[in-house]
Amino acid sequence: MHVDRFVKLNESGEMIGSFVSGTASVVGKVRSITFRDQKFEYDYSKHNIVENIKKMLTDIQHGYVAHRFSTILE
Repeated sequence: MHVDRFVKLNESGEMIGSFVSGTASVVGKVRSITFRDQKFEYDYSKHNIVENIKKMLTDIQHGYVAHRFSTILE
């Protein structure tokens, strides 16, 4: 996403959260992002979007849910 769109979505309140992902952490919440002189903070008390994404990815990873890009090796 271009930084201009990121700033616009945050200023309008449409951006409700942000997360990082990687091999070791799967998904982690980002509490705030600072860009130049603006700090954007995220309140996760009203939704579980990051937990839902993490569950979806780990369910695919462990083979609990089928996915066309997932292959389980035994």
